[in-house]
Amino acid sequence: RVYPTIWSVGRRCTETDTLGGYEIPRGMNVVVPIFHFHWSPRYWDEPDKFNPSRFAPERRPSADGMTYFPFGAGPRSCVGNHFALQELMIMTVMFHRHYRFRIVPGFKVEPDPLITLRPKHGMKLALQARAVEPARRAQAVGDGVLNRPGGP
Repeated sequence: RVYPTIWSVGRRCTETDTLGGYEIPRGMNVVVPIFHFHWSPRYWDEPDKFNPSRFAPERRPSADGMTYFPFGAGPRSCVGNHFALQELMIMTVMFHRHYRFRIVPGFKVEPDPLITLRPKHGMKLALQARAVEPARRAQAVGDGVLNRPGGP
């Protein structure tokens, strides 16, 4: 939400409409600033903070509220959104299980909004291995995690 990969989308109006008191004529190209909605204090408490608990089932924004739409919305939304979210969840769990990630103190994230939004200078992270208790270590060996170079 804080840094959506797709930070804005362009659309062409199929019919004349009014938005915020301004007439948008049919055929006009408009930009929908996803980034703006995701950072707006109108829709989010402390919008500049990373707070995963805001997406807990009881707090998750509604799909029709159009306040969180990192893959666009409607008939032209990204066809890979479900796959991307599933992949992200699996990777997050796998990485988080074995490592702690912290931004290097003093490093400031500077957005670079091209076609996609990316960090201009990369992400400087400190990586710390988590202690793995014996039962989980045995499971990890069974899963092949410890048999790979760089395993925990």
